[in-house]
Amino acid sequence: MIVDLKDVLAMEVPKAALKYIAQTNELKPGGTSIEHYADVLVHSPKTIDIAKVLARQYRYAGRTAVNLFIPTSGISRDWNNPKYFKAEMEKKYGPDIFTDGVKPQLTEEPKLIRIHEDGSRYILTFSYLGKPRRVLDNYEIVTQKK
Repeated sequence: MIVDLKDVLAMEVPKAALKYIAQTNELKPGGTSIEHYADVLVHSPKTIDIAKVLARQYRYAGRTAVNLFIPTSGISRDWNNPKYFKAEMEKKYGPDIFTDGVKPQLTEEPKLIRIHEDGSRYILTFSYLGKPRRVLDNYEIVTQKK
């Protein structure tokens, strides 16, 4: 899955952070939207490296903080071995769990959707079905599922 850096910045990084970097580097975006700020940072040689760092820093930032408590007593010590962990996860979820991720049927219980390899550690990404919310869309109130 290839994701455009501009899209990652616009979707994950707060507008205030993008605006600050643009102003600090005396860049003039073509407008005031978050997309304009992301675009100017990505296309400026002065800020492309900063843009990449911002995208990396906010990559795992979620909309909601969730703490998962999973009992680990009785689990074999083999799970401490990264190669064993990876092999078992690939066996259970398939190799896509480490690349594009998987798309299980979501419920209100968190489901593993992707595992990111970050050097010698693994970052597990979970998703769950949130509560529907009402928004104004074209002058009508509609219910959106998260």
